[in-house]
Amino acid sequence: MLSHDSQKAGAQETEAKKTRAIVCFVENNKDLIQQALALRQSWLHVQSPDTDMVVMGPPAALGRIPDDVVKIEQRGVADDPELFSYRYANSVACLNGVNAWQLDRYSHILRTDVDTFITPAWNRFYPDGFICGNGGYSNDDDVRLRIREIAAEFGLQHRGLINTGSTWYGPTPLLRRMAATTEMLMRYILLNCFRESEGAWPGWYRGVTSMYASEIAINHLAPSAQKSDALDCYSTSRNSVQEYPHIHCWHTDDKFSKHWFVSGRYREEDAENLNLDIIADYAMEMSFRSLPDLADTDAASPPEAGHSPPSIDPPADATPGPDASSLLLIQSANRDDGAVTIEIASQILHSEQEARDEQIAMSEYHDLPTEAAVTDAGRRAFAAIKRRCQRVTAAREQCVDRLVAAFAKANVRMVILNDAALAHLVYSSPPPCPTADIDILVGTGDIERAVKIACALGYPIRFSRTSLFAGRMHHVPAASKLQSGFEVSLRIHWDAISSDSPGSLTLANLTAAPRPLPRPTGQTGLALDHTDMLRHLARRAFEPASRVSLKHLYELWRYSKVFGKEIDWGDIEKGFRHVNVALDLASSAFEEGQLQGGEDEQFQVPSDIGPAMMPLSAIARMPINARLNALFNPSDWWFHGFYGIPVGKSLLACRTIRHPLMLVRWFARRLVAGA
Repeated sequence: MLSHDSQKAGAQETEAKKTRAIVCFVENNKDLIQQALALRQSWLHVQSPDTDMVVMGPPAALGRIPDDVVKIEQRGVADDPELFSYRYANSVACLNGVNAWQLDRYSHILRTDVDTFITPAWNRFYPDGFICGNGGYSNDDDVRLRIREIAAEFGLQHRGLINTGSTWYGPTPLLRRMAATTEMLMRYILLNCFRESEGAWPGWYRGVTSMYASEIAINHLAPSAQKSDALDCYSTSRNSVQEYPHIHCWHTDDKFSKHWFVSGRYREEDAENLNLDIIADYAMEMSFRSLPDLADTDAASPPEAGHSPPSIDPPADATPGPDASSLLLIQSANRDDGAVTIEIASQILHSEQEARDEQIAMSEYHDLPTEAAVTDAGRRAFAAIKRRCQRVTAAREQCVDRLVAAFAKANVRMVILNDAALAHLVYSSPPPCPTADIDILVGTGDIERAVKIACALGYPIRFSRTSLFAGRMHHVPAASKLQSGFEVSLRIHWDAISSDSPGSLTLANLTAAPRPLPRPTGQTGLALDHTDMLRHLARRAFEPASRVSLKHLYELWRYSKVFGKEIDWGDIEKGFRHVNVALDLASSAFEEGQLQGGEDEQFQVPSDIGPAMMPLSAIARMPINARLNALFNPSDWWFHGFYGIPVGKSLLACRTIRHPLMLVRWFARRLVAGA
């Protein structure tokens, strides 16, 4: 937290203005580039009058960084023989690498990793001397003794400061000397301590070699060094950005999690109603702001020769999607049991492919390579993921139980939607899920009572909207509570279909009364009847998003397989023909063959499975020259699914008349909502 002295020094900046730099190293890895772009967005947001952002790295990586930052070309040192591919060495060695002399123009620098952000508090952050953040690598006496022994071996003084953080701030000459000493010590430790063994966390462990080395360097070179909470503040914090100038993304599943962002588990809705004064929300916003820049670099920068382009798997409903022609759907032999293998070609995911059974595949976890399944470490990792997901699912089911009981007691009809309902309808048992979201549908006249019930159960619903492009919502702002250590999110809908999709689905216009939803894990609830469920799933699968969700397509397709004999297909053909179109498109993803247009006709399925119409909130963050294309030229795949136009029918009228009118409707509604 900023001290009074730091704030006072900021106020006295005019007496001795300092020229500063935020310095980081970025490799040619798409995830790391996205994080560097998010750090840049925070730097732009802060608008510091005395601070440059300096990015070091190989030419291929720097070519994907905008020119408003200072760029210094350097090769990474991690591949030097004595560093044994230790990637963290790059962020330290860069301070003394090729052309690093350019840093001497700055009086002070902040050496930081790319998975960080600065906040408006940076403009009042002028501490004296050297400070660093807090680390968590020195967890027992054995580790502390080993560090001191290495310091003594080199004749370096250890003054007792431990668990120093990875982020440094101080005078430039001092930080460059400190980095040189740290680099030398890293080479020694890797060669002499971890050449035969990785060690074991949380004890003596190779993965934090840079932290051991930097602790020695800091103790020897900075006698008055201080650790400060102002640096490396947790990205999950709910504290104010006005108090902490620097945020670091630690390893966590709590919001904000860089791993969740990279693996696509944050959606466009998660970026709505953000409070930029709150650290976790601020980190989320800066990350989403980086995505248009990332999309621009994808189009402008070819991959390095000999390498598949590294990637971030884009958050559904929020980010520019990959080139859909690269998306391959490969069926499993046991498709009727719902076990679907989804392979994302290397053009989309760098060394990451999904190979999951029914339960893991549908969770859309994109964490491990396929080959991990055949190794001991891979099996343990999969088992750990599954155990955690099972606990998340159990927490969600407990919360659903309480909601069902509370709404029944208040005599308010509540229909369970999405994952909380489909877990018991299209799967043989509730599949472990990485997120604990609950969506419910209530009557428009019951919204106020529903909100009171939710608040009484611990969901702090607050009505606010920060983005003009959020438009008119079809649900109450989401609220979360902790259950068994996991964050469970609740959305109360008055319309089950997004307001950006054609039509609506409310309790007042259902085609049939809701059906009982048996829940073996808890109390029986209510779910939509078959026709209404298919209306809902078809619209959900093709609502504006960065790409069509494979999970949503799968659940639409699977529902028709499970309940095919009970569904009134004549009723759907007469009143909701878009459902049949959506099912055809979903079937083309999970079944072999082409669509049949008649006895002698076959229609070629659109090849661009994947991209969808971007949400307006995402388009608004794009560069101006990319907005028109995003608005008027979505994929054929999405046009057929969203507007319910059968495959094989011309899209000309839709592209020239129907879609432009829909855009007018979207903008008009948002203008009205904004007014």
